[in-house]
Amino acid sequence: MARRTAAIAAALIGAVLSLVVVLATCANAGAQGADPARVTFASMDGRTKLVGYVFTPLLDLIWKPFDLAIGAIQAFIFALLTILYFDSAMSEAH
Repeated sequence: MARRTAAIAAALIGAVLSLVVVLATCANAGAQGADPARVTFASMDGRTKLVGYVFTPLLDLIWKPFDLAIGAIQAFIFALLTILYFDSAMSEAH
């Protein structure tokens, strides 16, 4: 029973560390600035230039929750795999 508890504790620590890495990455990406990127390209007639702006924080509002969800799913899967590995390695029948 103590081995199983140790395996679960190790897996939970791994999951928490994975989540911390994901959150730190997202916080660093959000601190890059909110200025829109300017895009310039020629029009079809070739006489005028078209200017467009890409506002990245709007895209970040969509991408960040998705990225956090993927990170949480990955942390859960790796924690589960670690628990299963320790359980099979420490079993009495092995």
